[in-house]
Amino acid sequence: MLVQHKRESLLDWLAIPLPGKRIVNEAVKYAPVRQVASNGGNVITVYQSRKMQREIRTESRHLEFPAGLIHEHNPDVLEFYPQPCRLKFEVIDGQGEIHQIDHTPDFLLITEKDLILEEWKSQSKLEGLARKYPWRYQLDPEGNWCSPCIELWLSPAHREYPLP
Repeated sequence: MLVQHKRESLLDWLAIPLPGKRIVNEAVKYAPVRQVASNGGNVITVYQSRKMQREIRTESRHLEFPAGLIHEHNPDVLEFYPQPCRLKFEVIDGQGEIHQIDHTPDFLLITEKDLILEEWKSQSKLEGLARKYPWRYQLDPEGNWCSPCIELWLSPAHREYPLP
């Protein structure tokens, strides 16, 4: 885990804008921003992270838990925070319909090169979500799943207001 002044120096070096720094600083203080929960179809896991010097809870033993362990042992990941922030905003799809987004990413990763918000879902779950919400879940040209509306909303170049 980074000490505060090293984290701040890294965010400056990465040229992270103020809203992005706010997400990181709030994740450091408050993550997880909501308690993990079982809806009957998932298993909550808990482990003590040496890297993060805290307990890490995940909502899925088959996806999020292994992801947490990967981040724990990946030397490129300096810090990782489960349920790091809540993204709440509206988007307008291609047909002009307004959709409410209320999303809590699974992890925030801090590396020497990037800040990354991750969502861990199975391929079949993503395919179903893409059929139901094509404006939100898409495959990029390289075959990776992405959420263009969230990426656009987080992009400082496309936003006229600060993150909450």
